Amino acid sequence: MVTIGSLHGVLTAAHVLDALPKKGAVGIVTSVNRPSDFQKQIVMMENTEEVVMRGKGFGQIGPDLGFLRLPEECLGWLKAKNSFYNLPKRRADVLARKEPTASHVDSMIGIIHEFTKDAPAGRPSERRKEFTAIFCGARLAALRYPASYELYYYEPINDPGFILPKSFKGTSGGAVWRYYVAEKNGNVNVVDQRLIAVPFYESLSSSGERDNLPRATRDLRTFHRCNNREMAQTN
Repeated sequence: MVTIGSLHGVLTAAHVLDALPKKGAVGIVTSVNRPSDFQKQIVMMENTEEVVMRGKGFGQIGPDLGFLRLPEECLGWLKAKNSFYNLPKRRADVLARKEPTASHVDSMIGIIHEFTKDAPAGRPSERRKEFTAIFCGARLAALRYPASYELYYYEPINDPGFILPKSFKGTSGGAVWRYYVAEKNGNVNVVDQRLIAVPFYESLSSSGERDNLPRATRDLRTFHRCNNREMAQTN
């Protein structure tokens, strides 16, 4: 979840927004430590507004970015228990390509579809699903500039004790985070963290195995301008 000026919403992939209904209730699932912490949190889609940046068709070149503006009536409980990432806060540094340190590591986070499973229901009329999010180290394998945006190609890092999923299906609309680090007194400290891209596409080899991680679109600078311009008409 992000803020752009006074606007609060969800930064995701455009094709993820396409899959959501335009009317009715949509549930919001936030990370909790215990199942008992879950609450019935819903958003009425007819009270939301969306801005998308997409290519002519869904594919590996993109762009594929979306912003869903959340209605005021649901912001109270969301802001009380969650943090919103301030996109414009680092906009000047991004435009100037200014980075806080020379060293950084990238990580991708998102829901993994193959880990989703049915959970025991508390009541006969109740249905529960168990979702698992992945926080995976990622190596930037390539960077392209198809048009007015940046296209990142990532490869997963198979850390010791960590088993990569067969597919990253479900990760679309997640996030690629960059952690800037510096060494001081023999310790490595995180100096800053930035949301740098949104995953949207995974390619597979001819054998059906993963070729690399979902492509990730970075066009937050343009997205800031587009979003502020179009959303200003709704204020």
